[in-house]
Amino acid sequence: MDSGALSHPTVRVWESFDEEDEQRTRVSILCGVPTHLVDDVMYLATARSRPAGRLVARTPDIMRHLAHRTVTHTERCVGHVRGPIQWSETITAWSSGIGVDDVFVCVTPRRDFDVAENRLLAWLLTRLVVAGRRSRGDAARLLAPDELDRVRAHATAAQRFLAHKVLRGVSSQKLTGREFRDIRKSRHLATYSPAVKLAERVRRPLLSTEARTLVSQSTIEHHRVMMMLMDSQRALGLAVPKLAIRGDFAVSGLLRYRNPSIMVDRRLSAESGLFFGTTRVLTAGDTAGSGSSGAEPAYVVSTQAEADELVTTELRARRARSQGLSDTSTQSASGFVQLPGSYSS
Repeated sequence: MDSGALSHPTVRVWESFDEEDEQRTRVSILCGVPTHLVDDVMYLATARSRPAGRLVARTPDIMRHLAHRTVTHTERCVGHVRGPIQWSETITAWSSGIGVDDVFVCVTPRRDFDVAENRLLAWLLTRLVVAGRRSRGDAARLLAPDELDRVRAHATAAQRFLAHKVLRGVSSQKLTGREFRDIRKSRHLATYSPAVKLAERVRRPLLSTEARTLVSQSTIEHHRVMMMLMDSQRALGLAVPKLAIRGDFAVSGLLRYRNPSIMVDRRLSAESGLFFGTTRVLTAGDTAGSGSSGAEPAYVVSTQAEADELVTTELRARRARSQGLSDTSTQSASGFVQLPGSYSS
């Protein structure tokens, strides 16, 4: 991976989240993808990935070695016996009419392919088929033409695999956590490893270097300033928490961000944009009133020096407010007020 990709602001911001955090809300709040397209983006990102390509390539081999279990069922056999005879049912059959004394009701074994490993395979193949259909929707504009071609090729192959007779009776419902853990301990794990890897990718379909393809130039500028502010805090020796989704914002300490381009849900607050403490931060691509209610002070940041100044000013103001509260508390307790400048900091 080239160093330019790693230094991209969106890549750096994406990697500032905990790896286990859900990506679905991050795609909308951080990247500005419309909420009604988030599911489509997740499907397409999974279907274009390398694990999807590996599963499609390995599925013919997997289907030659499908896991199965042996089950028994009752079968009415005429003139022959295919398993242990159920005498009670057989005698009942004989007594039901004349000329049926060559009928035997037997318990016969058969292979059942509806097991967890194959349900995982069917679920993943079904997702690839769905991704192929969604590649013709509005979310397709977020992918390159060659990536869309790859998604559609995977969908066509997946549809062909699902039509195979051994998978027709296999459920394509999503597995439970327990079933997935059982697969990891199964003796068939090596055979189904491409499916397990793709299932893991479904949980986190977007790599940091892929997330940058979803953002506009103004969003890149927001991310660049976010990293400036985080770097400023680190330069002061402060511990900077990982970014996390808190309510409808991406949050790290005093830093808050929600992409202004997404439609605001009625359940969410009306404000959008980048904030540091009580200050609304504007970037070079913003206008002074964009996404702001006008109630909070605004500060334009376009250079690292401006980011440093904002961080220093905001921290100083917070310390002053904290000291003011402390002084008020001291005055209430003792009746004396400590004057500013009468102590050494």
